[in-house]
Order: sequence, then C-alpha cells, then structure tokens
Amino acid sequence: MTSLNRPRRWYVAVPFVLFAVLAWDVTSRLLDAEKVAHEQFVRGFEVDASRREGMRDLLTRDVRSALQYALHSLSDVQSLETNAERRDRLVSAFQQLGLMLRNSRYQFVEVFLTEKTPQNKLVLHGRYPTPLQLGEVDPSQSMLFAGVDLNDLELFEQHYQLIGVEDDPLLLISDAQPVMLSTRLILEGDENFSSWYMSVRGGLSDVHKSIDLVGQQMAGGVIPMRVITLDAQTDVCWTVWEVGKGVLDCDDAFLEEPVGYLTRDTNKAASELTYAIFQPTDTYRSFRAAPNDGSQAWRLFLPALLSFVLLITAISYVRYRGRSEGLMSAFMHSLSDKDSLNSSIHQVLSSHLEIMSRFTYAMRQKDVRGEGRRYFDIAISEFLEANLSLNTLILERPPTEVNAPEDVPQIDLKKLTELAQMALEVATVDASVETKLFVPDDLPAEIPGYSYSVQTAVIAAINLSAQLTEEGRIEVSFWVDTESSPRCLCLRINDAGIGWGDLGDDLGSQGGANDNVARRALASCFNFSGTVLETQSETELGNEYVIKLCDGT
Repeated sequence: MTSLNRPRRWYVAVPFVLFAVLAWDVTSRLLDAEKVAHEQFVRGFEVDASRREGMRDLLTRDVRSALQYALHSLSDVQSLETNAERRDRLVSAFQQLGLMLRNSRYQFVEVFLTEKTPQNKLVLHGRYPTPLQLGEVDPSQSMLFAGVDLNDLELFEQHYQLIGVEDDPLLLISDAQPVMLSTRLILEGDENFSSWYMSVRGGLSDVHKSIDLVGQQMAGGVIPMRVITLDAQTDVCWTVWEVGKGVLDCDDAFLEEPVGYLTRDTNKAASELTYAIFQPTDTYRSFRAAPNDGSQAWRLFLPALLSFVLLITAISYVRYRGRSEGLMSAFMHSLSDKDSLNSSIHQVLSSHLEIMSRFTYAMRQKDVRGEGRRYFDIAISEFLEANLSLNTLILERPPTEVNAPEDVPQIDLKKLTELAQMALEVATVDASVETKLFVPDDLPAEIPGYSYSVQTAVIAAINLSAQLTEEGRIEVSFWVDTESSPRCLCLRINDAGIGWGDLGDDLGSQGGANDNVARRALASCFNFSGTVLETQSETELGNEYVIKLCDGT
C-alpha cells in the first residue's frame, strides 16, 4: 500500500515544485523589467533636466556677458576730470546695457546704478531695463543694500545675498518672490568724486518664467517638471516652481520624490547661497513613462493554471518567456533609439555652432574695426564656448553602444587647423600675447577620429592657455605621429602663463564645482575619449604641453 502511494506523492509534488520555479522566474523577470524601465525613466529625466539646466546657464551667461561688456566700456571713466562727466558717462553706458537686456527672455534680471556722493548720500540713477517710475527713490530706505557694508567693499568685489521680497517697491519688479542680489563697487571715489555701485537683482521665480518662454519657442515645447530651490546652508525651501502651474507653496512632501536632478549655479559665490532640485511631475510621468502591456494580465491566473493542468502550465511558461524577452528587447531598443536621437541632435547643434563661428569670423575679417569688431569677438567666443559645453555634455554621457573601428569617421585636418587659428586669435584679442600657429606642409588632409572630441580638446587647450597667459607668447603646433598604430594627431602648446596645474582633480568630475568651461572640457576629453596628455612641463621660463589625439573614440 505504501509502495503504491509513493509515486502518487511525486505526482502531486512535481507540479508544486514546477510552480515554485516558474513563480520565481516570473517574479525575477518582472523585477528586472521594472528595473530597466525605471533606469530608462531616470536617465531620460536627467537628460531633460540637463537641457533645462543648459537653458538656465545660457540665459545667465548672456546676462553676465552683457554686464562685462558694459563694465569694459567704462574702463577709462576714471580719467574724466569732473563728477558730472563721470555721471553722464556711467548713465549712458547703463542705458546701453538696458537696451541689451530689453528682451522678454531676460525678464528675470534688473540692474541698478547707484551713486554715493562725497557727503555719503545714496542717489539711485536708474533701473535697467525697466525704467524707474517711483519718483525720487531713496535706496537707503529699500532692501537694495540690506546687509551690505558699502564702506567695506573693495573695487569690483561682488557681495551676494538672498532675500525675500514682498512689499519693497524698488525690488518688487513682478511678483513677490525670493531674489538674488549681487552688489559691487565699479568706481571708487574720494573726497571730490562719488563712488558708484552696480546692483544686479535676479528673481528666483522670474528666471523660470524666462526658461519656459524660451522652451515654448523650441521644438517640443516646455518639458513639464518641478523645480525646488533650497538654501545651501540650511536646506530650507525658498520657492517651488512647476511648469504649467507657476509658483507653489513649499511642501516637505515634494522632497520625498525618489527621482531628482541636483543643480547649482555656475557662479561659485551664488552656488554657496542656493541650489535647486529638478523633479518629475505626474504630467511628466504620464508623458514619458513606458506604456503597460495589458496582454500580460494572464499572469494573474498562472497559479490556478499550474495547480490543475501541468501541460497548460508549461505552455504558459513558454509564452511568458517569449513575451518577457520581447519586452526586454523593446526596452534595450528604446535605449538605443534615445542614444541615436541624442547623437543626431548633438551633430546638428555642434555643426551649426561651428558654421556660425566660422561665418562670424569671416565677417570679422572684412574691415571691421572698433566697437563693431568687439561685438564679433564676443559672438565668436560665445559660439565656441557653447560648442565646448555641448561636446562636454556628450562626452560625459557616453552611448550604450560603441561604433566598430571600421565605422570611425575622418577628421578634416585643414578645417581643424583653421578652427584652431580662429580660437587662438579670438581668445588672445584682449591680451598682450604673441601667438604663432605651426602646421607642417606634410600634414595629411584627413585622419581617423571623431571631430567633436578632437575639436573639443584642441579648442579647450588653446582657451585654457589663453586664460592663464596675460603676456608673453603662445605657440601652437600640429603634427602626425606616424609611428603609432593607428596614426595619431599630436598637439603641442608652449606658453608663458602660470600653467594649467594639476588636472587630476578634474578627471573624475562630471560638472562639480569647477565652472571653467575650457578646463572641464579638456578634463572630459582626457577621461572619456582617446585624448592623452603625453607631456606637461611647467617652469618659470615657460610651459609645454603635448597632447595625443588618437581616434577620439
């Protein structure tokens, strides 16, 4: 009797064991699919958030360029002999600054020009680009200089502060909101001449209005997300902006969102006051999340099927494996498509920026002098810097698939050397530096490699040397190392500057505290491409750097 019942026990046990195995396999595959979907969602959001971050940095960089240009035009104001002449010159320069900022995309910023007379009286002379309509405004009665010791400011030293504005008629440009104030002494006075101060007000909510306005003019429109701005010292929430809704009240529940993208201002002093966290919203999740496969509902009935019919169980298992592998394949294909799309967008933007810089440089060469030539120099510099930032972003986020060696494109070395000549000339236009570019006659027309990474290394190295060399010389040389396999393009830079220093701190950094675009771009080339720093010699007599650019993959 016992011997007859023993096989029956196995007949009962086998389906249960098979059910347990299949249940474990189903669970593990569902978890893997959910993990892949979550990773894809997080990666996609980081890309979208970095694009919004890039638009923010582009707007702030435009404003800083305008401010620097205005201050540069006032370099000779100290030589004027009367206080009235100085006042007229300053007011005229800031009126021109107001015209440069009179664009809807710069609605987040206001610039104030204030005079402190020899009698220590503060006189507000203008608010730009918005005209003053407050009558006689006493800046000492405003929060404009709250917490700023004007007598302790050194020339061109910036003092940053973050304050909440509710009823201050001078600073309340649009809505009540926290504002970032930057105050600096731009002209130092004495017992006969007035001191002059420039204050820059940036609204934390207004800057997101401007970003949304720019996004509406781009293909795809504004990407929905939530931005939380927090105090860098206390981590207390200052303001919350949600695309499509506007300003929201700070809520601790927002900080419980598991997906986030932390970003700081490119200005180190400003980043010490605030930082921001980009978060996906319900609207973003419904827009970006992968659709659910309703046909997988049969899995809910799998235990019952396994309990009654072993054959049905086996068929269902085979069906599940096929569909699960198809889902995994779809996720991987989606990742590959995103890499391809990002690569295409990068190629279009990078090529257009290069074309714009070359076109502007060609226009600059046509008998342009004085102020007009300065505008061309600024435009070329901005185009090159934007291209460096774009290429750095691509280098720091490598694709999931790498091209085969036979698919590596060719680099036009003539265009590369022309671009190097343009970068060298524009980067040293304001410095007392003698520049030379050496290109051998036997330099081949093309060499294998990726032009965006090679161009990034060349322009970044030239810009970095130019930034660190105030006078003396900069010599740039190109040649091809025929002894290596494959052939490598080599770059040598000799300069009389203070030297690049140790780039090791930058090699592992992907957008840390370092806000030097050229330095970050060069470090990214060393870390993520075939670019190698062969030689770095820094002495009191001069510096020498030799860089090998082997295929740039």
